[in-house]
Amino acid sequence: MFTRRHFKALASGRLSPWIEPGRSTLIVRKDHTKWQCNEKVKPNDKEGKPDDKGKPIECQEVMKMSERLCTKCGCIRRVGAAAMTEDGMYLGVLVSITKGIQEWWEYFPELQEESCEGPADTDTDNDNDVVMGGM
Repeated sequence: MFTRRHFKALASGRLSPWIEPGRSTLIVRKDHTKWQCNEKVKPNDKEGKPDDKGKPIECQEVMKMSERLCTKCGCIRRVGAAAMTEDGMYLGVLVSITKGIQEWWEYFPELQEESCEGPADTDTDNDNDVVMGGM
């Protein structure tokens, strides 16, 4: 089942539309080095803006995995936090926390660690290709 975090990542173009959530795990992947806070905060907090009209806004601060507290809003890492790489790519989402400390992460199957290869060059005809919008 897709969550609001999945849809945001899809809308931003950071994920392909054909992904399906995988199975959750307690093991944090090697490339999962950051997380993004999803806590709703009041606009009168330090990150609020005058045009927010009092509606809660999502924090969206990005922290290293070693930090369990958000440096912007001060909240602990909660269900719905995004799993991210060092360069900001979404890998998955925190789906459950059991016994207060065991975090269950769900990584998108499309973004498996071993499948991180560069794109293959499929242009073998060596014709003069036209690039739209290029100079």
